[in-house]
Amino acid sequence: MNTTLDRSRRFFISGGLADNTASNKVSSETTLPWLISQSAFDANCTRCGDCLTACPEDIIVKDDNGFPTINFSQSGCDFCGDCAASCKQDIFLAAESRTTAMAWQQDAHINENCLAYQNVMCMSCLDSCDASAISFNYQHKIARPSINISACTGCGFCQSSCPTHAISITPIAAENATLEHYEHV
Repeated sequence: MNTTLDRSRRFFISGGLADNTASNKVSSETTLPWLISQSAFDANCTRCGDCLTACPEDIIVKDDNGFPTINFSQSGCDFCGDCAASCKQDIFLAAESRTTAMAWQQDAHINENCLAYQNVMCMSCLDSCDASAISFNYQHKIARPSINISACTGCGFCQSSCPTHAISITPIAAENATLEHYEHV
């Protein structure tokens, strides 16, 4: 019996042929959770890699300069705090100050690559959202997703589960920080 995995089919089914230039590349804007500040991180991170090995979801990777950053292409953040606990530098909030809401100021956005906007039924993002920030609008031929910004934790699980890479996790811009609800139109 041949037990070799057909990676080409898996690659296709998981959205490997989609244009993933925007949402799956490591972004220097997607920083580690619970940083005191970006300037403290830039000044004090030694690039030792302790946070990379501590992360059970393997979402912390090195950027082009060797600094740790987040890559949601394979998984999301479960807010375990292991990255912060493993760091010997003064760059993370104290353990008693860490909450899911304070992990980072970022949220998810859906773009036109979403299968639902191509009239194909897909709810993989809904299934992966533990925060229940994603809902579906049934006013269209095919139900379309929308994201409740106030409920979104920015964990990235929806991005990693999207077969067409239609979801991006971005920092909340000051002008968008008060939006209560985002829906791709």
